[in-house]
Amino acid sequence: MNYTIVFAENMSTPEKYAVFNQQKWDRPCLIELVQIRIKDGWTPLGGISYGNHEKFEGPVWAQAMVKDTAEEE
Repeated sequence: MNYTIVFAENMSTPEKYAVFNQQKWDRPCLIELVQIRIKDGWTPLGGISYGNHEKFEGPVWAQAMVKDTAEEE
């Protein structure tokens, strides 16, 4: 079984970010990131969390997810 935590600064609205001097693009929000992983076979584990993350200045939204591996079947 694989385990991951998906996190984003916004839960339901896209985040704005830019690379170098390029225009700003939309970064997926938590809901979109979770939906992408569900389509890839991941399952949410528990509820959504809200708190600080060492790589961000402010709090983030997070969702733990699991995926069964083919080796265990």
